[in-house]
Amino acid sequence: IRRHWRHTQQPRLSEVMLKQSPDRVTAAMASLEGNADFEVFAEWLEESLAELRTFSCHTKDEVVLRWQQGASQVLDDLVVKIRTSRKTQYSKRK
Repeated sequence: IRRHWRHTQQPRLSEVMLKQSPDRVTAAMASLEGNADFEVFAEWLEESLAELRTFSCHTKDEVVLRWQQGASQVLDDLVVKIRTSRKTQYSKRK
């Protein structure tokens, strides 16, 4: 659902940068779950997110901090989509 955020609360950056994944994308992620190569990729994303959060704790420049915050939101949403894709696919079948 696309929000009309001009007149309401401003959306998270990730909602603007990553649109809701279509069923075929969710199904593709679900089918890759458990694939050793894909797991390496997903773990790298999680490690990158953790490292970005650590760096953000020590960032004093407010502009850079905001960039890091946006990047963290997008990475976090992507990791959540990857890790919950199988559950999402299963619930859509019901």
